[in-house]
Amino acid sequence: MYLTDDTRLTARGNPIVHETLDGEAVIINLQSGTYYSLQGVGAVLWQDLVRSTTVAELGRRLAIEAALADEALRPALDQFVAGLYDEALIAVEPPPAGAPTEGAVPEVVREALALQRFTDVQALLALDPVHDVDEVGWPVKAPATGL
Repeated sequence: MYLTDDTRLTARGNPIVHETLDGEAVIINLQSGTYYSLQGVGAVLWQDLVRSTTVAELGRRLAIEAALADEALRPALDQFVAGLYDEALIAVEPPPAGAPTEGAVPEVVREALALQRFTDVQALLALDPVHDVDEVGWPVKAPATGL
């Protein structure tokens, strides 16, 4: 996936729901029953994605959070965004094309941006009607973006 600095990234809405508590973002795809966890810096970046952001803005945030130069972090950022996109958790405008950016990424940054994927309760999430609550209850359904 090739991303430019102006590429806009936005967290998807229904059937994707999310909640961030104590530095961890839990993201659930209610259609597939798969849930995900982002911790620390990944959770901070997820909040930016919920509000909609550009790749450049996300890179600046990552550089501040990781206390490293943003050029050194671009391969990690591209990999992070590609993982979210591959799991259909975010929308990308314009749609991505090309190959991912290659480069050395510090291990601490790679771990900080790890998207953990869980499929052990897929059947339960698909059957549980409690997830069809209104806007007042948990989980918080993201507003429909039309994407």
